[in-house]
Amino acid sequence: MNLRILFTSDVHAYIFPTDYLSKEEKDMGLLKISSLFKKYKKEDPDTLLIDLGDYIQGSILAQYLFEQKKDPSFLMNIKDELNYDLSVIGNHEYNFGLAYLNKAIKASHTPLMSANILDSKKENAYKPYTIIERKGIKVGIIALTTQYIKNWELDENIRGLEFLSAKDVCQKYVSLLRDKVDLLVVAYHGGFERDLYTAELVDTNQGENEGYEILKNIKGIDLLLTGHQHRQIVDIIDGVGVIQPGKFGEFVGRVDIEFDEQKNIVNKNLALLDLKNVEVDQELYHKYSYINEGLDVWMNEEIGRTDGDMKIKDGFEAMAFGCSYANFVNKVQLEKTGAQISSTSLFLLDPPGFEDVITRKNVLNNYPYANTLTVLRITGKDLRKALARNSLYFTLDKDKNIIVDPSYIKPKPKHYNYDLYYGIEFTIDLKQEEENRVLSLSYKGRQVKDTDTFELVTNQYRALGGGDFPMFSKDKIIRSYEIAVNQLLVEEIKKKRLIKKESINNFTMIK
Repeated sequence: MNLRILFTSDVHAYIFPTDYLSKEEKDMGLLKISSLFKKYKKEDPDTLLIDLGDYIQGSILAQYLFEQKKDPSFLMNIKDELNYDLSVIGNHEYNFGLAYLNKAIKASHTPLMSANILDSKKENAYKPYTIIERKGIKVGIIALTTQYIKNWELDENIRGLEFLSAKDVCQKYVSLLRDKVDLLVVAYHGGFERDLYTAELVDTNQGENEGYEILKNIKGIDLLLTGHQHRQIVDIIDGVGVIQPGKFGEFVGRVDIEFDEQKNIVNKNLALLDLKNVEVDQELYHKYSYINEGLDVWMNEEIGRTDGDMKIKDGFEAMAFGCSYANFVNKVQLEKTGAQISSTSLFLLDPPGFEDVITRKNVLNNYPYANTLTVLRITGKDLRKALARNSLYFTLDKDKNIIVDPSYIKPKPKHYNYDLYYGIEFTIDLKQEEENRVLSLSYKGRQVKDTDTFELVTNQYRALGGGDFPMFSKDKIIRSYEIAVNQLLVEEIKKKRLIKKESINNFTMIK
């Protein structure tokens, strides 16, 4: 007897086969996944369908629905068309606030689950697990979410919620369910903190990813479905099926479990299915493509122009030497908040920068996340530590050339953990260890002392220590702003109409 599971993760509201950047159809998105699901459901109607979260945020479409429609129902209605059996709450579900997430939950026919999130009464905020019977096989599914949400989100986005260790809660429910089911599945919106084969630590954010600990230390799990890291993983380790299907609906995880007559597992077959040669579900496309009409107008509206070339032709050079686009973002952040120093990330290694004619699409392609602004009061010592930690993005190869440190590329690209600063001047020595890398640091021509204090504006993810910046923390926040940075940029460009290029390079790296 064979039981099949298909699952997705980190779709990030990529519904249509496009990223709205290129004109060619891409092998991605929920409408292609729908065709794949229908094919397998036709072969075996008992196929289980699971989504591991990060669904309502992360694409231009998601931003449009949030800003213009104030309603995620469109996304939930399409997802319901695929007849998922359950969905897990992802960390990005909270980016637009609790009210928006609650609208999504209300609009969804598919249960949104997580076992390690508690409400203000210390009770489960969502359904923690389910038992589904197919072909006489009882399948127990435990839903888990990365606990690191508490380190990323502002209080108003998660007010009243408590995020527990996924590993600790997993152990509790494995003990509860193991003897009640034939197949025990952990569906975890989280990834692996260590290399699966060498046990080398690959994630310094303690607690963000607990998949390795779950895999190695909790006995009784048959399948560990994972996400969050956007990796492509397929393996059987210590008898446990381990799988992760990338991002943006580019892959679907497939698991086939073979049972004998006594319902004992005799074989596991795991694979990642790409969407090449998979057609769009035409029925759903015609039903839901109306959204693109308003989206297209909104996205391609001219909001301003540049008076110089602000394109980013080489992302690495922009990171290593600064760029006029980042200068503009930092200046807007300073003007909005009145802070003294600003930092912003380029997020990707190949951001486009500003075109001659700036559209909303152009802004969102550079700043894809719904980050809000936060002002911290920090000391000169904090600032020096932050610059040193930030500089770890770069290292030297054997020929003494500056390169991006491999840990920021694999196992998951983390270019968003490097910031460009504005309002200070500094020098970094890449030959030194972290604590000695900042050779000089000045503010308005004066050397910064450890005891000096400054107001630094950055995004809320970084302000809460996200990206392994422990010198920043919630207790240092002195004010925050609800408007998303990308929305603020749109408003500022509309107001100025002509954006002047500023090519200030305020830092030097010595190799």
